[in-house]
Amino acid sequence: LNAPGAGTVSSDYGPEIQRVLPLGSGKLLYVGQDTYSGASRDIGRFNSDGTWDGVYVTTDLGPLNELPYCAEEAGDGKVYVAGAFTTANGLTRNRIARLLPNGGVDPSFDPLGGFDDRVRDMIVNPDGTIVCIGDFSNYRGASAPHIAKLLPNASMDPSFDPGSGIANAPLCMLRYPDGRLLIGGAIPAYNGTPVNGIV
Repeated sequence: LNAPGAGTVSSDYGPEIQRVLPLGSGKLLYVGQDTYSGASRDIGRFNSDGTWDGVYVTTDLGPLNELPYCAEEAGDGKVYVAGAFTTANGLTRNRIARLLPNGGVDPSFDPLGGFDDRVRDMIVNPDGTIVCIGDFSNYRGASAPHIAKLLPNASMDPSFDPGSGIANAPLCMLRYPDGRLLIGGAIPAYNGTPVNGIV
């Protein structure tokens, strides 16, 4: 909506929206699940005036109920998408994928085995690293107790050690300007220390 609330965005695309991401270009990216249009528009983009961006390559994230939950733009204009999906436009991408500025799946970011369960939220740091939280317990077969930090090449950041990690699946996360993270959910403990739903 334009201030003070008047405005329109085309509504004939059909997906069930999970997240809307304002891009640096002024355009709007959505992630969701297209259960209506039959056009495989699980991810798509609108121009700043609300019209459909027909140049953008729409993304099919596979079967129903394999929803994307979050999306974040990196400094180079690429977009990370994460959730419960295991494919992106026919390529194996276990719960996380990186999209090119034109919407195509970035072949240089391959999570290989990826996460063993859904990603609930993520943050892209200024240095290009990606912090993910969710229902998962491992990434590429290595321990990742509901939290993991990835490098831009899709490998785990070996400098990040959460210890025993989060004792239950977290739901949301934000980043402070100094780099600290605030994580919320039904969390009883972090790295063995009791917490009351937030750390």
